[in-house]
Amino acid sequence: MAGLRPLTGRGRYIPLRSGISFAAGGLTVLTLPPFSWLIVVPVAFSALFLVLRQVSTAPAFFIGWVFGMGQFGFGVSWIAESFYVDSERFGALAIPAVAGLSAGLAIFPAIAAMLFATIMQRRAVGDTTAGLLLATCWVAAEWLRGHVLTGFPWNLAAYALVEHAALRQPAAWVGSYGLSFLTVFIGLLPGVLIVAAPNRRVPVLVLFAVVVMGLWGGGALRLGTNVPPTDSALRIVQGNVPQVEKWAPGSRERTLEKYLGLSAQPGRFDLLLWPETAFPGFLDEDALARRRLSTVLPDGRILLTGVPDRVEGDGGTRYFNTVQAYDGSGEILTGYAKHHLVPFGEYVPLRGWLPIERLTEGLGDFTPGPGPRTLAIPGAPLVAVELCPKVGDGLK
Repeated sequence: MAGLRPLTGRGRYIPLRSGISFAAGGLTVLTLPPFSWLIVVPVAFSALFLVLRQVSTAPAFFIGWVFGMGQFGFGVSWIAESFYVDSERFGALAIPAVAGLSAGLAIFPAIAAMLFATIMQRRAVGDTTAGLLLATCWVAAEWLRGHVLTGFPWNLAAYALVEHAALRQPAAWVGSYGLSFLTVFIGLLPGVLIVAAPNRRVPVLVLFAVVVMGLWGGGALRLGTNVPPTDSALRIVQGNVPQVEKWAPGSRERTLEKYLGLSAQPGRFDLLLWPETAFPGFLDEDALARRRLSTVLPDGRILLTGVPDRVEGDGGTRYFNTVQAYDGSGEILTGYAKHHLVPFGEYVPLRGWLPIERLTEGLGDFTPGPGPRTLAIPGAPLVAVELCPKVGDGLK
């Protein structure tokens, strides 16, 4: 087996390796929806594998950090939009905020690269084993990113498979992080093939084919599994109301009329889905608005929508970002309060110390809910929902 021994010094061609790493990190964005270009996965991760070879710990950390800057600099650039909703107050912070967040998140790929280089320095590692090692380090860093400082599990490697039905099925068995491991390992195998000794290239090719076919074949088999039939029909309505108009005084009636009109279009459905703050206010407190739901929820139909909620207590008013289910009479059937909140979007961490306001206007910070919950909705399968604050959403 060919051994891969890194240099123990400062490494060679660090500027060139860093430039390649930044470009490879930026390419990872093309592997994710809405692009989902699978061909880019081996390009990006094989490039990372190759540039990390023969560098010591400190240069590896920097190369991994540069990869992360490319990955997140492009991958989270959408966050800038939230600053431009109230551009007079926050617009100047858009670029510094994206750059700062990207620099912080890039530490996690840097940790993966540093750990990989550290282990490689201490022992001779074979070509395929080196690929397994880097994939393991990468997923360990992804897990840390998803849990440290409230967590930011955005743009996991596994998300490259989201729009490919068969390939994403193994997540049911190994989870998102397990699927990330498989994605990265498959992605860097062409890089392993490049550096492998001639007598090792056929086994690497066979391994690549086996893993790819196993991933696809296992997913295809799962898709072919008989699933209990359901005749429930879902209608999804998106009013596409601009954020600057949604919260404007007097716009609530227009917004509600628009959603009611779209929801009343001909066609059968059992469950009606509105997005977060489709109704710009506290729907459970607006009796008239809830009575009007009967026009679009006859015959036992259910509305599921994201709405803010508030609860009075001895310590004052607590606000929650929730999903609530309503029947045709306007009664709440069940609900879920988001438990993993977004810093600065839904609350300000260390509010007593940081002189920073939320990016979304509101009456107060959100309070985290008790935890994950599966909702039992009449006439529909059990459902678990996720919430993410939309740009400009708030409480008014």
